[in-house]
Order: sequence, then structure tokens, then C-alpha cells
Amino acid sequence: MKVLFSHARSQNCLPAEQMTAPEQLKKVKVTHDDVAVFSPEDMRSILHAAPMHLIPILAIGAFAGIRMAELNRLHWSAFDLERGLIELRAGQAKTASRCIIPITDNLRAWIEPLPREGKVVPVKQLHREVTALARSLKISLTVRLTNADGA
Repeated sequence: MKVLFSHARSQNCLPAEQMTAPEQLKKVKVTHDDVAVFSPEDMRSILHAAPMHLIPILAIGAFAGIRMAELNRLHWSAFDLERGLIELRAGQAKTASRCIIPITDNLRAWIEPLPREGKVVPVKQLHREVTALARSLKISLTVRLTNADGA
């Protein structure tokens, strides 16, 4: 929005001396918690303990770094195992631009034997299931899956 007002000001559509609403807003500094990375052994334990329908979600999140919101919009048709690529269309990606993500060997090993039709995340109560899995493995829910190495 600020860019729009700046452009309008540069075109002499707004007075130069008057602040716009976006310029008057206070900036809030967002602090991010530290993100822990699972060890290969932890990731292996998680994947082996997970029900079959959670394996693609956990493996893709861990080994491809695709966010949960993006996973919710992702279909298996976006996976090209032959070329080793996942295509996130602009409407699926957080950045609103097309992303090509490589399929790593460890991700391939986990998803290749799975049925790959329809949506990647068919589960409605995913949060509840992941929470139950984490509790059963005594894993803190503040830890996120991020590009762990290993299978």
C-alpha cells in the first residue's frame, strides 16, 4: 500500500508535505523464535512412527522445505519424479511467484513408494494428528521440520 501512495505522490496526485496513512503507522518489529533442525536420526524416527498419510507431509516439509500453507494447496501432479522437481505455481507459493524445488534423494526414497493422486494433504484434522504424533514421540511442538538431511 505504501508503494501505491509513494507512486501517487511522485505523480503529484498527493501533497508532498502530508504523510499518508501507511507512513503514519508504527512499525512493529517481529522477533522470530529460534528454529531447531531435527537430526537425521530424529527425522528417521518421526517418519517411521508416522501413519502412512502423514509421511508425505512430513517428508516434503523436512526435505523440500515447503511450508504447510503451500502443502495444503499442493497436488501430486506438481511432482515430476523423472526430472526430480516439484513445481509450486504462483497461486500456491507464499511469494506469489512460481517455484521449482528439487526432489532430493531422501525425499524421493520416502515418496516414491506412496500413492500419488489428488491433494498431497487430504487430511482435514492434520494439526490434531501431528500433535498426537509429536506427543507420542515426546517431541516439542515448537520445533519445526526444516531441511534435515537423512532418510
